[in-house]
Amino acid sequence: MQGTDPQLLKSIIVSNDTSQLDIDVSDIDFGHWHTVLLRLEILGDGEMRLRSNQSYSEFFNQFSVFESTSDCLSKFPARTAGQRHEIYFFPLCDKRRLITALTLSDTVLLGCNYQLSYENLITLTIFPKEPKQTLGAESKISLYGLHL
Repeated sequence: MQGTDPQLLKSIIVSNDTSQLDIDVSDIDFGHWHTVLLRLEILGDGEMRLRSNQSYSEFFNQFSVFESTSDCLSKFPARTAGQRHEIYFFPLCDKRRLITALTLSDTVLLGCNYQLSYENLITLTIFPKEPKQTLGAESKISLYGLHL
């Protein structure tokens, strides 16, 4: 494996439909990676969201048309099998090491948590916007670390 190849840090396959998935990231040393990639193949319907440590974040759309305080760090639609979303974290790019997430999906979304640093990141939570919606069984979530 070359130094620039992504290294799989964590892989999860959802076994049953669920209303929320908490991903424990306390064992990942974000300071070791230039980029951490969260790859999502979420089955279900509606809009899914990503939250860091259950705290509020701000996000910006691809053209910075709006800025909004939100209950999530990212949002993306659930898909059918084979389609995926990617969320990039850049732990070494901010001197204060605050959590920033770039989502590549149907749109480009930049999410920022101005209150939480990578050193204090314990969980990433995926949850649907509407309480009736679920993350479908066989949804796949993978975390990769990348060096320059």
